[in-house]
Amino acid sequence: MGHFSRNLSASFGRALFREIRARDVSVVMCHCARADVYAPVLARMVSKPVIQYVHGPEYNPSPAVRFLSRAQSPLRKLLLTNSESTLTAMRKIGFSSPARIIYNGWPDESVSLDAEQVRVLREELGLPRDAFVIGTIGRMVSVRSQIVAVEALAPVVRELPKAILVIVGDGPERSTLEARADALGVTNHVVITGWRSDIWRLLAIMDCYVNPAISEGFGNAVIEAMYSGVPVILADGGAHPELVDDGVSGILYPGDDVGALVDAILSLAADSDLRERLGDAGRATAKSRFGVEAFVVAVESVIRSSLVSRGSVCGAD
Repeated sequence: MGHFSRNLSASFGRALFREIRARDVSVVMCHCARADVYAPVLARMVSKPVIQYVHGPEYNPSPAVRFLSRAQSPLRKLLLTNSESTLTAMRKIGFSSPARIIYNGWPDESVSLDAEQVRVLREELGLPRDAFVIGTIGRMVSVRSQIVAVEALAPVVRELPKAILVIVGDGPERSTLEARADALGVTNHVVITGWRSDIWRLLAIMDCYVNPAISEGFGNAVIEAMYSGVPVILADGGAHPELVDDGVSGILYPGDDVGALVDAILSLAADSDLRERLGDAGRATAKSRFGVEAFVVAVESVIRSSLVSRGSVCGAD
């Protein structure tokens, strides 16, 4: 099986073709749009099936790349996506290959901190011992909608003065988020950690996890929170409804409704039993549906199926 990097040039196309022939790969699996421009035609020349693996709805914005890649849909054995949301997005822009959904497989590296470790970490972040910690993780870009969490924080703090929003990550929207927090008078209730390598430790001190993005292709950080037993509150958009059962293993709220997010946060803050129930159910869901082993088995099955009719490079056997 060959995996090929993001590039778009004649020299890359020639190098890709040499690799396919020299290595005698059985299947060509493309994980990015630019490589996928070349692979279907080149693989057809040597009778190798091609699987296009798309990891999110934000497909390459280049009109030329989209046109060339879309036009080759009939040459692909399969379009593989990581959610129904991603598949729907690909269908909307004209990709017609036969498709299958395989949810991401994510490792469980959750940690349990004792009381002293929690105290030290909260002290490091400048969090009061009794703070109600609302967490979110991700690059600070507009599509992540962290601004919605900041907007919700002001009414939350009026009801729950000990609430703190911890945003793990960094990015071009950081100054916008900081300015909005200042305008709302909640600067002292927002902690932006920047990029951290100890995500699992940070999850262990969160009381709830929020993802306001409405166009997630999957949501790896959400799965990390679920593994950690942190109750999740998710905008009802993108792949989020595929990850949790609303009211059972998480909470879904209308993504454009700040008031609904406020209500969800306050409901968890007021009910420790609810937090525990949702956290436990979320952990069980993550382990049963989004584990690495199940993912590997599913991908292996797809690859083996693509080899049943080795000479075919399109959807029909």
